[in-house]
This record gives sequence, structure tokens and C-alpha cells, in this order.
Amino acid sequence: MFEYIRGRSPAVRVSLVAAVVAIVPVLLDFKTESLVRENGRITDYSYLSFSALIAAVAGLVYAYRRFHAAKFTGALTGAVKAALALVVLVSLLQGVRGTGVVPDRTECQAAYSLNLCRPADDAPKATR
Repeated sequence: MFEYIRGRSPAVRVSLVAAVVAIVPVLLDFKTESLVRENGRITDYSYLSFSALIAAVAGLVYAYRRFHAAKFTGALTGAVKAALALVVLVSLLQGVRGTGVVPDRTECQAAYSLNLCRPADDAPKATR
């Protein structure tokens, strides 16, 4: 399988990294979450996803290193730049999702939102 990937263009390889950074933290979610309800309403919620944070850092480091390597070798084409921008964008999204800053700062509630919102009030009850 790695020979198949090595034979692809740099833009395709970078795009595969973007896909991995986007998908793996959702599938292998190692997180800590606390939820406090009073009278059926959420009064306190916090969330931290370690897998999303690790993927965000790994994606940003990869994009930085790949950018400089491609610049040095002359392989920094428009397609590689676009794929690197995608890796950076996905990594930043995973970083924001992993820190839990959005549900902490907003009153957004949803039944399922990749942890970008607080759980809905009608979700199953969980406590600290």
C-alpha cells in the first residue's frame, strides 16, 4: 500500500494527509467530557479531545515541513499549495474542535455536532 502512495504526486499525498487528519480523530476519539444538568437543563459543559489536538499538531507540523521541503526541491506547485492549505484548514478545525472552545463560548446546542456544540437538553442524562 505504501508503494502505491509513494508513486502518487505530491499533491495527492498531501491530500491523503488532510483526509487522515480529518477522519482519524473522529473515529478514534479519546476525550474527556463533563456535563452538569439541573432540572433537565445543561448548566455546565466542558470538552477536551486529545485525539483531535494530536491530529491538529501533527497536521500543522506536517504542513510546515512539507511546505519547506517542496520549496527547497522546487515541487511547490499550485496543487501542492492547495493541498497544504487544506491540511492547515483541517488541522485548525481539529484544534478548535479538540479544545472545546466553541461550546464553551456559545450556547449552541445540537443532538450531534462533532462536539462543536453542547449536547441538546433532551440528550441522555450524564453527570460528572
